[in-house]
Amino acid sequence: MLRYLSDMLSAYPDFQVRQYLVYIGKDKLNRADGFVMHSFSYRFEIIDMHKVAFADLLGKDSPDAWVLAVLCDFQDRLPRDIDHALLSNLSKICRRLAASA
Repeated sequence: MLRYLSDMLSAYPDFQVRQYLVYIGKDKLNRADGFVMHSFSYRFEIIDMHKVAFADLLGKDSPDAWVLAVLCDFQDRLPRDIDHALLSNLSKICRRLAASA
């Protein structure tokens, strides 16, 4: 993460960078959100996708949110149900785009 930050700031020195680590592992998240050394500290935000409600993301009017929804914990829902909801949302967008063309 620190290397990515260094590369970004080297390429775009005036850029305001905010870093996120998106965790999708099966095991419980056990990772620090940065470190402190002598006179240097570094932090980034961690998003644990197990704690994000997939239904909230599927309910948004944003294909970006729908893609992130497939990374969430589906709890007791079957993956095919999530796939069906995602395809239904994509179909609606395609129909909307076709109607406006």
